[in-house]
Amino acid sequence: NAGHAGGGRVSLDARFDELSTRVYDIDAVAEGVVIAGPALVETPHTTYLVYPDWTLTMGRQGSAWLERRDAN
Repeated sequence: NAGHAGGGRVSLDARFDELSTRVYDIDAVAEGVVIAGPALVETPHTTYLVYPDWTLTMGRQGSAWLERRDAN
């Protein structure tokens, strides 16, 4: 639950119905934390959108690595 700032129902795009989505504040997410989608990670300059079946791994100084999880 590191950095979890709330959530709600979000429509990511036309491919998905509304999904229950967690929202994180980047300042409260430590390096190495892995966040599974659907999620939003808010920063002062952008918002990372983590789709279902994707993960975001926090790197140093606010960097992030998005990766699609294996469907198998």
